[in-house]
Amino acid sequence: MRILIHMCILMILVPDSQDRPRLKIGQVIEPYYLFRDRGTEVVFASPAGGAPVSTAAGQERATAVRRLRDDHLAREALADTLSLDQVSAADFQAAFCIGPSEQLGAGGDHPTSLVIAQLLDAGKPVAMLSDSGGVRLLITGDAPGPAARALLGALSNLASHDARR
Repeated sequence: MRILIHMCILMILVPDSQDRPRLKIGQVIEPYYLFRDRGTEVVFASPAGGAPVSTAAGQERATAVRRLRDDHLAREALADTLSLDQVSAADFQAAFCIGPSEQLGAGGDHPTSLVIAQLLDAGKPVAMLSDSGGVRLLITGDAPGPAARALLGALSNLASHDARR
């Protein structure tokens, strides 16, 4: 007998309010559909809630962006994200964060940092994609074997991604 486990990932979207007030849709929609296509529920949140993602023209060539045009529920969720003060780490199995590196650090009093700290304190994995040029992946756990396998899996995925470029 196969037991299905409900998985829910929090996608934290942090726009850079000074240089670029909104994230680009291409940064957000590819991981969103990757999670959804594997049967995972995805909940969007941003520091103030609302619509932190730009759907400006110019990115229509991406397959995921074209798919978004036909996905009313995803467009609605991106237009009205939860604010971070509405989020409880207990409701999610993991988080995927996108935004400026200075606002994604697990420290300080920025609302994003506070939510990330809550997730990590609860033993939840957190991946961070920063527009400062890198991918960050925090893997937490109490067993070295699974943590090492997760790290190797992440490295394998990065190597595959780099090879496709």
